[in-house]
Amino acid sequence: MSKDGFARERLDWWAPVLTEKSDNAIDKAAWAACRSEEKKPTGKTAYGIKFTPDGAEVILCGAVCPFSGPARIEMIERRSTSRGIAWIAEWINQRYKTACCVVIDGRNGVDILCERIHGTWKAKNSVIRPTARDVIAAASQLITEVNEHTVTWYAGQDDLDDSALTSVKRPIAGGFGFGGDNPAPVEAAALALWGCRTSKRDPSRKMLIG
Repeated sequence: MSKDGFARERLDWWAPVLTEKSDNAIDKAAWAACRSEEKKPTGKTAYGIKFTPDGAEVILCGAVCPFSGPARIEMIERRSTSRGIAWIAEWINQRYKTACCVVIDGRNGVDILCERIHGTWKAKNSVIRPTARDVIAAASQLITEVNEHTVTWYAGQDDLDDSALTSVKRPIAGGFGFGGDNPAPVEAAALALWGCRTSKRDPSRKMLIG
């Protein structure tokens, strides 16, 4: 074999290794390690709501941050918006006294939902419409907590599991959020966790007094 032929063979052999790159947002092994079948803990609670970019679906997730131990994220509901969003407004309003905040992100549907819960969710910063910077922070926090195993997710949540495992990094304003074919569930979960960790309002703490 000629020297040139050998060089070409080496380049061809190495090319897949040099160009191979994973854009997965969440480490699959770390995510699997956070899977839990234990009962949801009690503690500070928040909700994350994500409307898909086309406005066709809305995803509702919750997060609980107990006084000690890992937080828990769960996907509660995923529905088409073709029949309206009255159900989610009613559901969220019923939980005003037990949740610290609700974080709502997306385009179509967000304004209407905020209007429908504004009369109930009157506490300052109890309804949060995240900025691009907030969305970046929420994604980064979820990834960090998954890696550090300070959060768990319920084992039976196939849609949330698929969303986390297939999500890729989506550039946003100098940072990144979740992208891919099914990012909405993990986006909603990240918003719920971020809201739970950062909100200063905690109705559950008042219930423990006395």
